[in-house]
Amino acid sequence: MAGGDIIQLSPGSPVKFNTAGDVLSSAFIFPVFWGPYWLSEKPELTRAQIMNGMQSIVDGSYLDSLKEYGYTGPVTIGAPLVRPFMPPVFAPGPGIDQVAGMSGWMDELIRDNIAQWNPVFHFPADWLIVIAFLDPSIPPLVDGTGKTDRGAHYYYSDPNTDPSEVSFAWVGCSLGLAQALRTFSHELVETISDPVPGAGIIQIGGAGEIGDVCNQPALVNGVNVVAYWSQSANACVIPTATLRSVSLDYVIKQHTPKGGAWGLAPINLGPICGRGIYLWTETTYQNVVAVTADIRGYESAALSWQLNGAAVPVGIGLFNVPATWQNLPSGAVPPLLGDGALPPPHNSSTAIRTFFLPLAEYGGANQLMIDVGPDAGDTAFTVSANAVEIFDTGSPIPGQPPTSLRSAQLNITLVGQQILWEDELQDARKRCAAMLGLKDDPVQGIGPPQPGDPPDLLGMISRILDQGAAASVQEVLNVANHVRTSRPELFTTLVNFAKTLAASGNSFEHQ
Repeated sequence: MAGGDIIQLSPGSPVKFNTAGDVLSSAFIFPVFWGPYWLSEKPELTRAQIMNGMQSIVDGSYLDSLKEYGYTGPVTIGAPLVRPFMPPVFAPGPGIDQVAGMSGWMDELIRDNIAQWNPVFHFPADWLIVIAFLDPSIPPLVDGTGKTDRGAHYYYSDPNTDPSEVSFAWVGCSLGLAQALRTFSHELVETISDPVPGAGIIQIGGAGEIGDVCNQPALVNGVNVVAYWSQSANACVIPTATLRSVSLDYVIKQHTPKGGAWGLAPINLGPICGRGIYLWTETTYQNVVAVTADIRGYESAALSWQLNGAAVPVGIGLFNVPATWQNLPSGAVPPLLGDGALPPPHNSSTAIRTFFLPLAEYGGANQLMIDVGPDAGDTAFTVSANAVEIFDTGSPIPGQPPTSLRSAQLNITLVGQQILWEDELQDARKRCAAMLGLKDDPVQGIGPPQPGDPPDLLGMISRILDQGAAASVQEVLNVANHVRTSRPELFTTLVNFAKTLAASGNSFEHQ
């Protein structure tokens, strides 16, 4: 299962490994569950959970980076053996090496069973790895130096027993399922890359194997594993099956107007229609925006947000962003509010409130809520989101971002203030547009003569249009009445023009 991201982590200090040695190209795992717990196991740790986790590890992408050393796969897992009695683990104390003792008991287990395993595991074609999962009541084992171990792997060699292609490992289970699977993955990659300890892929100038120098915990397909060393990447790696990505989108959840200042102002509609006095209002809005991060391919993402490059805190945040305003109409009568108060100050910046619950802590709250206004003006700002795996401890290259980091950016513009005019202004502009079209081409606009047209209709229309805003309302209505029957559309246009002239200060009497 290739094609996913390979997360790279730092080993903490410079290391180097040989690239040639004894490496398993494939293997067969024989699981052994050792201890009475496995007959009366509890839901938090069961054989089935361990078997499923093992299967996911060997079937997925986790072992892909071992291919640089010669591994080709597969690793096959056989049916488990349950040994219901306790392994003879001695109480730790001076001179007691439980780790070495456990390796001896594993060696004895293999020696006692190898004869019956021989016809089952197809020796010598398959290399056998016997892995024992210890009773959870057994704490981490202590070696002769007082160091504790959660697991270890060895090579089984008995000159009197055929075959010799057998490795074994034990895994402590006292710290729960997650740790047991991490230990299993650690011992598995080391057994594959160094099946005969010291003869495979080992550290140059050190005693470590590819799991020892890394061992950072991670998740692959939801299963706990640990990182291991890749000589070609010069980093600790976690091969994963998915490609990670982050994208952003937003929805305006609320755009609520707030009543504001109002007043009258003259508007010049041009030489045809002249000036008129029209009512305007200033409205501001409360905007509530939901920005959603679409996070894909992550095992467990930690999400962070930035607004105009500044970090958005968990919970409630407050930011200042630029604000722009439409100017109040020129020549306007001083604006008033319903209660007689002045309109809000037109500040050049405004406050934005944010609300963020982190994804990792709240299980899916990959959303940033933004609240701005009213009385805030128009705003424009940039929202960015960064996602990184919670287990990603950072790039192996100083100064470089973590390899699981994915980012997205979104520019948001919000209308926070508008100057709104009464409908009469829009109607007047339409009437003026109709007259302008008639003036641009009166012959085409009027069309061929119609029965009932007054003599010299084109001249009458041209004189009105030449006078424009100075035309007499009464004269316009007189011409309109001449074409009431023959040209109803032109009649309507002329009456509407008369209304515009009246609104601009002329008087008229509808005939």
